[in-house]
Amino acid sequence: MAQFERNKPVVLFFTGETGVGKSTFIRYATGLDVKSGFGDTYQNDASILAAVDCCLADAFQDSVELAGVLFLHSLVEARMKNGAMKNLVMFKKMVGPENLYKCRLITTKWSLQDRAVSEQREGELQNNPNFWKPLIDRGARMVRFGDSMDSAKEIIRPLLEGPGVVLQLTQETQIKGLKLEATDAGKEVNEDLQKAKDAHRQELADLAGMHEMAMVEKDQELAMEIKKQEARIEEELRQLEEERKVLREGQKSTGGFWGWVARGVALSVGITAAILSEGALAGAAIALVGNVEAVIQRMK
Repeated sequence: MAQFERNKPVVLFFTGETGVGKSTFIRYATGLDVKSGFGDTYQNDASILAAVDCCLADAFQDSVELAGVLFLHSLVEARMKNGAMKNLVMFKKMVGPENLYKCRLITTKWSLQDRAVSEQREGELQNNPNFWKPLIDRGARMVRFGDSMDSAKEIIRPLLEGPGVVLQLTQETQIKGLKLEATDAGKEVNEDLQKAKDAHRQELADLAGMHEMAMVEKDQELAMEIKKQEARIEEELRQLEEERKVLREGQKSTGGFWGWVARGVALSVGITAAILSEGALAGAAIALVGNVEAVIQRMK
């Protein structure tokens, strides 16, 4: 088996909606509990995407290998909801088609329902062109997580072979020199921000008409309530503008990749040779917990 250079850290990027089992997977793989992630730290979509970009950029600049990407999905869900679909769109735009061979599409929570139901839902993910089929056709592998250390090791082991990858998002910002807002992922977030902004402006226009009518009818109570709603929407518009500003400016590094480790966004497992022991992961030197779902949680 090809091995990474000794003493050179390795990164695995985990993503998936909240509750799909990312922390459980990492606990089985490493023997360590993981509670933190980007989704627990930041408050809006643009800031989270900027943080993901900054963390991956720091890894790239510090020559930290990205061994692969693990996308987890719970089969307990009867269908892929809007949030999961948006998550999938962001995943594609962040990873890039040329890196899909280093991606594992992991189905979880097999033990929580009848196996026939899980197999049916697995088949839908695998064969539906709106779900995972295009990713699988481009080289991603679909695997089952069996809630055990051996299962986690079997999934991760092949990713530690050969060279690492540079995700599309990192290529765009670090190699091509694009601003975050000009990346495919940034454009996706910006488009949703613009839709929200247009909707809020329409709300303000409607409320203005209602306020005028309330004043004609001398309904002061209604007029005051409308003004409160206008103030709330104007504040939301201000926040949307702040998010767009974050996309324009990005997030600056403060301590390199190891600064993320210190802040608990990335989990340090060790920096020995990238091999698997009979115990936990002795070799995946860094398990990077980046919750892409958090980028889109307010877009549902």
